[in-house]
Amino acid sequence: MTKYIEDSKIRLLKYVKLHMNGCWEWMGYKCNPKKQYGFISLAIKRPYKMILAHRASYILWKGNIQDEMNVLHSCHNSLCVNPDHLHLGTQRENLQEMKDAGREKKVKGIKNHKSKTNDNDVSKIRRLHENGFTMREIGNIFNLQSSTICYIVNKKTWGHV
Repeated sequence: MTKYIEDSKIRLLKYVKLHMNGCWEWMGYKCNPKKQYGFISLAIKRPYKMILAHRASYILWKGNIQDEMNVLHSCHNSLCVNPDHLHLGTQRENLQEMKDAGREKKVKGIKNHKSKTNDNDVSKIRRLHENGFTMREIGNIFNLQSSTICYIVNKKTWGHV
């Protein structure tokens, strides 16, 4: 097993570009979305399977990853596979680190996967409210809670429309 791990480390390092800041940038195959993570095929837990490159690096240099744990980047470079820049954390910790580093992505409107309406409907909702419809009536028309209508009308949500 030790020989396999050493050979896998050498194989992984063939796809790495070293940077002055210490990052080992993954130059091999990158997966979607946005090609922001490296991907490599290794037989870490037999048989060969595709694994995220930073997770493979963590396993090869530091050991197993417990279930429900993410491999986080202290350098905030998603293509970095330097094991010294990697540590384990929960999804909640990952999101908090993103927020602390100013990398939190706030999606608006229909780009938000939880969106139940669209720009067109938001304009209609506001017009109906201006014409005297109650929030409950508008909610019934659009099959939305009156509280959702209230947020839309008062521009607490969909303020960009």
